[in-house]
Amino acid sequence: MEKKRTKQNRAGRRSAAKPLFCVLVVFAAIFVIERTVGNVALSNVSDAVLSFVSSVGDGSSYPYSAAGQNVKEIKRIGHELMLVKNEGITILDFSSSVLLNLGLKYSDAAVSVKNGRAVVFDRNANKFCVTGKTKSLYPGETKGAILTAVMGKNGYVAVATLSEDAASELTVYDRGMKEYFKWKCVSDYIADMSISDNGKNIAVIVLGVRDAEIFSKLWVFEMGSGEPLASFEYGGTTLVDVEYTGKKQIVVLGDNLRSVISPDMTRKDESFSGDTLGCFASAENGRQAVVLLPYGKENTPKLCVYAKDGTKSFEESFFGRITDVACSSSHAAVLVEDKIYSFDSVGRLAGIAELDEKASGIEILATAGAVYALFDDRIEKYATAAQNS
Repeated sequence: MEKKRTKQNRAGRRSAAKPLFCVLVVFAAIFVIERTVGNVALSNVSDAVLSFVSSVGDGSSYPYSAAGQNVKEIKRIGHELMLVKNEGITILDFSSSVLLNLGLKYSDAAVSVKNGRAVVFDRNANKFCVTGKTKSLYPGETKGAILTAVMGKNGYVAVATLSEDAASELTVYDRGMKEYFKWKCVSDYIADMSISDNGKNIAVIVLGVRDAEIFSKLWVFEMGSGEPLASFEYGGTTLVDVEYTGKKQIVVLGDNLRSVISPDMTRKDESFSGDTLGCFASAENGRQAVVLLPYGKENTPKLCVYAKDGTKSFEESFFGRITDVACSSSHAAVLVEDKIYSFDSVGRLAGIAELDEKASGIEILATAGAVYALFDDRIEKYATAAQNS
């Protein structure tokens, strides 16, 4: 018996050494990457290593207590979870262990995430920063107040601000935070942007007033050129979101339509035909979930989910008010009163989570295997389990 226990102890030591060996191998890879492709790739790999080291440890798991933290929203950054607060951001791994606590003193913090990086900015102020999953990378400061900012897949950052000699202006920074592209919008205000995956193009929504009506326009630029590739007007529509998809298309969402711009700059609109836009969510790969209210009726909403090529994957109707929607690269979820309904990419019901309180003020976030819910004092995690075989 004693020999058996000794062999088990040795086996335990060998298995415990495996994660350490893996870490050493990856750190060796980091050394090679640093010498070949520089700091950008280095930060992404070191994030992965530190995330792995954290996952080897004992996480406290969920629910995660957010009491007193004043969390505004939750975001996905890579495989981790980001809590956004005016006081800063906190990044948690899958077991709710803290990977990063970044202190900030913002008045109205907002964030854009892409490919494991995020730009955190202070709306109507002039501060922003770029961060990875385990460390802050760059601070930033602008002359004018920030209207919005977005992160690009290639590490570029676009920041829109008020301007002294125009209505608004756009500045794109490269991976080293050097100014790469600039554009001034003389009479309209920049509302949203999206950088193409290869970093060559940027799509920009601007809003203004024409003849006492809201006027929206989409500009598409090849960065490095002051002349636009194309521009599209949307009279009588308030555009609220623009996204480059994994298929190199541009998807534009407005209060009464959804518009898809093909790579050859041809445009195809889908009118909501009297329905009103309720809420929406987009995934990094271009999938999008949109909640529509038939003729403005909140108690009979419908969920429309679109694939990354812009086509509609499925549509689902509900009875009861949808208070939030979430979308990942493979799943979409809606919060209806005290239940969260999760669907896979083709519209099959993947799971139903029942909450122990009503949905007022609760925000949800979907992943392939779980749905997270942000309550006033905590974050709950609900596994996605197939309901239909």
